[in-house]
Amino acid sequence: MASSTYTHLPLDDPTQQIRLVSLDCTAPDDEPISCSIHHIDANVEVSYAALSYAWGEPAPTSSIWLDGKPYRVTRSVKAALEVLRRQGREWDYTQRLLWIDAICIDQSNHHERTQQVQMMKTIYQRAHHVFVWLGQYFERDDNLELQRNIWGFSRVVQGTSATTEAIFQLLNDLSVTCSSMFGLDQYFQSSRKPTLDYQCWAYLSILFRRPWFERLWVIQELAMARKAIVYCGDCMVEWRVLEHAARAISAHIAAKDRSPIGQLPFIYNIYHQNVTIPSLRGVDQTNMLALIYRTRRSKAREPLDRLFAVKGLLQNVEIDIPNPDTDTMIDYSSSPEAAYREWAFKRIHRTKSLDVLSLCTDRYRPQDARNNGWRSWVPDLRDFTGIDESLFFLGNSISSDPRNTPYAAAKETECAPRLIGQTVLSPSRLSIQGISIGRIVKIAPPSRQLSPPVAKEQLTIAMAAWEELVLDHFGWPSEGEPSNSLFSDFVDTIFRGHVAYGEDGNFASFFHRYKVWRGIATISPSFNPRSYEEDRAKDYLGFFETVLALMMRNTNLFITSDNSIGVISSHCHAAVGDEIFVLLGANTPYVVRETPSLLNQCTLHQLLGPCYVNGYMQGRAIDEWETQSKALATIDLI
Repeated sequence: MASSTYTHLPLDDPTQQIRLVSLDCTAPDDEPISCSIHHIDANVEVSYAALSYAWGEPAPTSSIWLDGKPYRVTRSVKAALEVLRRQGREWDYTQRLLWIDAICIDQSNHHERTQQVQMMKTIYQRAHHVFVWLGQYFERDDNLELQRNIWGFSRVVQGTSATTEAIFQLLNDLSVTCSSMFGLDQYFQSSRKPTLDYQCWAYLSILFRRPWFERLWVIQELAMARKAIVYCGDCMVEWRVLEHAARAISAHIAAKDRSPIGQLPFIYNIYHQNVTIPSLRGVDQTNMLALIYRTRRSKAREPLDRLFAVKGLLQNVEIDIPNPDTDTMIDYSSSPEAAYREWAFKRIHRTKSLDVLSLCTDRYRPQDARNNGWRSWVPDLRDFTGIDESLFFLGNSISSDPRNTPYAAAKETECAPRLIGQTVLSPSRLSIQGISIGRIVKIAPPSRQLSPPVAKEQLTIAMAAWEELVLDHFGWPSEGEPSNSLFSDFVDTIFRGHVAYGEDGNFASFFHRYKVWRGIATISPSFNPRSYEEDRAKDYLGFFETVLALMMRNTNLFITSDNSIGVISSHCHAAVGDEIFVLLGANTPYVVRETPSLLNQCTLHQLLGPCYVNGYMQGRAIDEWETQSKALATIDLI
């Protein structure tokens, strides 16, 4: 008996063939969506469009007709097909050829899915257009509540065709009149009668919060597109218009000191960054770690997508090898831990570097059931909680600011990793070499409450506790203030070695700003000399306090047995007695914890995470090893 619902016929070769959907555009709106499936050789030139959309509900809840049989799809896919059919009918199309992952890939076949995902880069590259479906004029998850003190009103009504047309007209006007250098100033000074209709800007903010902008896969889909067209209901606009408008808003915010930002008090709440993130501007697309971190807030339906989707964004090579993609073999039958472990070890072995460990925090916690058995040296790409941004960016040479010196704790040394195989009692562990630079002897509790905007009183109390820990260890001065060298080391540690922001004489180091903030130094007379003293102090310290709060939040300050000051993310759960190593092939030190060996044959270590240790970020441990004042040890990470 034939099946009552459509089932996919297998592809002859899922590495060389794809399916395309032919949408019947002749039927009126009140008839069901009807499509047919075609198997196409991937190497044959065929004119089709690829659909990029947010999946919406986790399970299909709507039906279409596929080769004469019902087939379940998500509400989002069905709505997009209805709009494309209506538009095709208006343009006298009889058929529209489309590639839609939910229909063209047999989602129940893991083998086929694994093969087809590896072809998605090619599929989107060869599509004549990528259609971006943001949803209907109004979607159930639109948040129509607004902050009255920012917008002047608390709510907008549901979106319509008219409001969407107004949004797209605003975007077109911004794109035409604004440059990314001067931002919105050009728009308001143009002859186009710029809109100050706050309701229209509010609708734009709501549109930019649509779930599509949060998806991980859309970044690859956009990156590969020849041309992308954005649909909201029946309204459409080119993607480049959205991107250009979002960059103009960003430029306006960046130039707030000289722009009339007061006429748009809500500009920070436009969510323009949701548009600029998928464009990957300023991101090194030859660096897998940079791509993983840049896309960390994008949502993936399955844990393995976190790795496989980013792989498709890689361009050229990371280093001089034929194909860096071999680090990641796509296999949807693997568990997340197994896939991430294989990728991490292959990358370590290939690069002779431990840079991938910078994504690790303490996830080896028995009380967390979902991570039981997770190796501490395997990054958990499902959860980026606790990654210290300064350690990550400077530890992997991702920061492009020339004033920042990338960390090189192990200098140019290479690691020689070994993966010790799994047995019943001993899970796979990574064997590497490193130099101990002491143990944690004192540690301060984290300042979790420091989240900008933060009250100065809170910041002062938290900083006083950290100062007291340091002074208790190194000794309170008999009179006056602690030595400048101790203060300098203390501030250097808090700011992870960042020296200054700005380049002219008006921008002093964090160290001097810290002394001014504590009231033991004065602002240079050359800083804003024509301003009132109160305004000068606010300008000089306002940004400093924001950065200080960010650097202290969810961070532990510690002191080592080597009398060094350091910091580590509180999510790494470091404690007194944990040991700090400079690992060969790593750019930052790491905190590890000894664990009992079930086989009683060796000392095993749990990796807790990367840290900043004052004085050890530029090769000091390697120098001491080369002069034989410190020894090299083998560490087995479980």
